[in-house]
Amino acid sequence: MNPRVSQSDITIIGAGIVGVCCALWLQREGHNVTIVDRGEPGTGTSFGNTAMITPGQVVPYAMPGLLKDVPRWLFTKDGPLKIRPSYLPIVAPWLWAWRKVGQVENAISVSRALRALHQKTFELYNELVHGTPAEDFLEKCGHLHLTIEGT
Repeated sequence: MNPRVSQSDITIIGAGIVGVCCALWLQREGHNVTIVDRGEPGTGTSFGNTAMITPGQVVPYAMPGLLKDVPRWLFTKDGPLKIRPSYLPIVAPWLWAWRKVGQVENAISVSRALRALHQKTFELYNELVHGTPAEDFLEKCGHLHLTIEGT
């Protein structure tokens, strides 16, 4: 336990990979931790990541030119974005701000910041699972992401 940190009771909201990792680090610091989630551990957002740990995935969601796809997505049955028509006036300012955030310079800046933030991902996961049954489940097998200019 870190002598500078006093023991306390902490509640973590969410039993996904981030919540569980936070809880484990806090427990190692000597805190009493409770995790609260409406579902089973790992069945929410973490489930959609198919158990991949991808620190190289640093492309921000607000990408240049993405806003032009919003109208098509809204009218496509299986599109990635659904907004009730009555809610559109409420969310319109957010979509307009998203356009501004999606400028090339901002996308590059966010990508660099995310890369720096993720730099020690594998090292920290290895440290976290060392000596636990989870150690057998980590497999570093690589990840390749290609972007083709002009598509």
